[in-house]
Amino acid sequence: MSSKAQSGWRSNERTQGTQSSERPRQPERNAQRGEVPQANDDLFAGLPSKDEMDKLNRQGAERRACAGQGPMPTPAPSYHPRYATTTHEPGCSGPEAKQKLADETATELRGEQETMKMHCDALGVKVSDGPNEFRKAYWKKSQKVHPDKNVDINDLGKTADTAAFVRINDAFEWLTENAERQATEAQRQEAEDRAWFFKEIERSPEDSIKAIEKGWKVASLKFHPDRHYKATDTVKAENEVKIKRLNEQKVKMIAEKEKGGRSGYEGVGTKGDHDWV
Repeated sequence: MSSKAQSGWRSNERTQGTQSSERPRQPERNAQRGEVPQANDDLFAGLPSKDEMDKLNRQGAERRACAGQGPMPTPAPSYHPRYATTTHEPGCSGPEAKQKLADETATELRGEQETMKMHCDALGVKVSDGPNEFRKAYWKKSQKVHPDKNVDINDLGKTADTAAFVRINDAFEWLTENAERQATEAQRQEAEDRAWFFKEIERSPEDSIKAIEKGWKVASLKFHPDRHYKATDTVKAENEVKIKRLNEQKVKMIAEKEKGGRSGYEGVGTKGDHDWV
């Protein structure tokens, strides 16, 4: 045997000896130490145990409770907050809240009407009267019970006159302030209706009557029932209100134009003369 063959045979013996003397694998080492092998140890490495998860959940619930938030509610099936409808979901805009608001408004209105009637009876005026009638009635009644006028009556009479004068004075002040408040509210509402009307018809107050009528016709067609026959009852009702509002404002605007001495079909040089329809 040549020297090269002998060296190769010895090398193979050393390699086989090394492979036979390799360290035992992990299960074998565990078996040697008397440990039970665990399945999929690497898969769950680093994850918290069930007890640790329960502890974390309890701590989170305690933090939310301390912050005043309480436990997080579980959404109902097929419910998404973004697409929730007020018809089926409770809340500030639900049917119960709307009914509650309507009841409170009606109660407040009844209370205001009763208060107004009481003050009108004290002053001797009608509910439909205005500030001028209130002023005349106050002047007439206050002269009879004014403390400085009846100086010769006894103390009992003075006390009664003083109480009546205070009662009349309170009624006059309340009715006058209420009339001013209603007038201010009417002016504000009129300004809003006017601005809304010209925005919907895409015209301006400087346009001619002909241009206003054209814009009104186009705006009315947008809310016509024939164009929204597939809409919900709520949308149909809203469109009816808008059409009625457009008609009322059109009559008012045309009356203002005619009262101001402007011809309905003149207005040369205004942008209303352009045929937009």
